[in-house]
Amino acid sequence: MALVAAFLLGFCTCNRRGRRVEVNYVSAAQASLRDQVATVYNHVGTVKNGERVEVLEREKRFSRVRTAGGIEGWIEQRYLVDQPTYDALQKLTKENLSDPVQAPGVLRNESNLHLTPGRETEHLYQLSAGAKVSVLKRATAEKQSGAVSAPVKPGKASPGPVLEDWWLV
Repeated sequence: MALVAAFLLGFCTCNRRGRRVEVNYVSAAQASLRDQVATVYNHVGTVKNGERVEVLEREKRFSRVRTAGGIEGWIEQRYLVDQPTYDALQKLTKENLSDPVQAPGVLRNESNLHLTPGRETEHLYQLSAGAKVSVLKRATAEKQSGAVSAPVKPGKASPGPVLEDWWLV
């Protein structure tokens, strides 16, 4: 059983005036919408993980968006992913929907569902600690440069990169 279900969505990419609408999806568990980009602001709404929003305007670190319910507000761009990332996750889900389950699992921490193995790769969904998952495949990725490697003695080969385990769930 795949944890992420494939969605069949059809929507227009143009509004009535013929202007192209940019669609993004919320990648944070929950994020606040602000009435303005400022230190002091009013909370005008909340968006949740995986929710579709239309991008109306962009500034340095923020985007003004409209939810399906018509609420407009500013959100940090780091909480949004673009349509190609969303489509890639749907494709990954569809490709692995019938894969056999290798083992059941329970998450110890909040975890992001990444498109490819790696801490800095694109992600969309965030699962809560304690969520039950079905493990489908294992992969490895090189650990980011935060890892300190032991000095190599003269005449000995370097042990190679430090790898991390990643699981398709």
